[in-house]
Parts: sequence; C-alpha cells; structure tokens
Amino acid sequence: MVGVLSVQRLPRCHRPLKLACSRKPGRACALQAAEKPLAMEVGPDSPGPDRIERSGRMPLIQQPGKGGTMAADIEKKLRAAEKQYFKLREKMAAWRRQLPAEPVQDHAFTGTSGRKVKLSQLFGKHDHLILVHHMGPQCPYCTLWADGYSGQTYFIEKKAAFVVAAPKPVRVLAKAAKERGWKFKLVSDEGGEFAKRMGFWSAPGDSWDGPLPGVSVLARKGRKIERVSRDFFGPGDPYCPAFHFFDLLPADKA
Repeated sequence: MVGVLSVQRLPRCHRPLKLACSRKPGRACALQAAEKPLAMEVGPDSPGPDRIERSGRMPLIQQPGKGGTMAADIEKKLRAAEKQYFKLREKMAAWRRQLPAEPVQDHAFTGTSGRKVKLSQLFGKHDHLILVHHMGPQCPYCTLWADGYSGQTYFIEKKAAFVVAAPKPVRVLAKAAKERGWKFKLVSDEGGEFAKRMGFWSAPGDSWDGPLPGVSVLARKGRKIERVSRDFFGPGDPYCPAFHFFDLLPADKA
C-alpha cells in the first residue's frame, strides 16, 4: 500500500451533512448534465478562470461615500491574498507533478453491467486516467461532490479518462447513478481492496474505520500502470464548487 492519507480533515459518512467550518450546504442537490453537451473548446485564448487566475484581479465596484476608504482597503488586501493564493496553487500543482511515479497493479473491478473490467481497460483511448475514490452513495459529502463533477465529465474526458470507484455492491452504485443522473463511468471496488492498496483507507488507530475520499491520476505506459498524482477530498477543497459559492454569502448564511 502506498501511504495512508490522514482522516482528520475528512467527513464521516454515518453523520448528517454538518460542516466543522460552520458552512451549511443543506442538502446535496443533483447538478444534471445537459443531454447534449455544449460544443465548447477550451484553449489558451478562451476567457475563463485560468486567465483570471493569472491576472490575480477581481472587478472592483467603486463605492462613493463614508465606507469607500474601508472598501478600497479590503479590496487591496483581497487582491494581494488572491495573487498569493493562485501562485501557491501553481506551486502545489508543480510539486505534485514532481512526485515519483508509483507502480499500480491491473486491478479487476465490476462495472455497473455486472461484468468484470480491468483497470487497464478503464483508460479507453487515453494514456491517463483520473480515478475518483468514492466512499459510496450513502455519504452525503461524496454525493455532493459527485453531483458536481458529473456535469464536467464531458470536458474532463477530452483530456483523460474519468472513472469513479466505490467499495459498494454494483446494484447500490447503479441505483444511485440512475436516481441522480450521474454521467460518469462507475465501477465497484466491493470490499475496498483497491482503495486500501492505493492508500485511500483509514489507518489503524484512526477514529474513522473505512474508505477515504480522494483522487488518483494514473498513467499507462505500454503494459505498465503508474500513479503520477493524487489528492484527497474534504470541505472547501477545489473539487466541490459549492463551498466556494458559500464563501461569497453573508456570514450568517455561509
């Protein structure tokens, strides 16, 4: 097993959706993907988050009057913090890419059709596979995350294969996918053997005994499979946009 991730920052599935950071998302709502994906190509000249991040600037509304000086001071601090934030994100991404590759066995999963499917087959036409370690549909956190990136699957798969694996029976996963309209490929890792091998399982002595949510990025080189990057999921991470919208709400609503 390649390193065990800490459980301290991760949610517990057997509890209601309650965030330690006092954010209250309420219920997880499904973000249904469009029946016909938009014909959208993302390139270096496309307007979007990448260009905003590089500039480190946000639109400023001029507020004349008594509070104008205070607003300008806060905006100045926000801009400085945003620049630091985006620079740090770039550094973290670069550091992750420098991690040594880890060999991964060609594990056999069970697809929602009930047939066995090997890890190598999940790559499809791609050389890279983004595999999400999902705790199961019983977890409101994991369901919230999955509802979000379900709508992004079409665009993600332009660059890499995208699969979600959960240590639950096929019938449970198939039922959840149908009810929530998930568009991504889903496989069963019943018993959690693959999750344990990849380090996405609690360590002995942790307060939580079970799977941990996160993502592994795998590369296929001939017949060999390697993990080239990984990350874990938790409230406020970059993989669930809802939390970032909550940050924009007034304090009594966040």
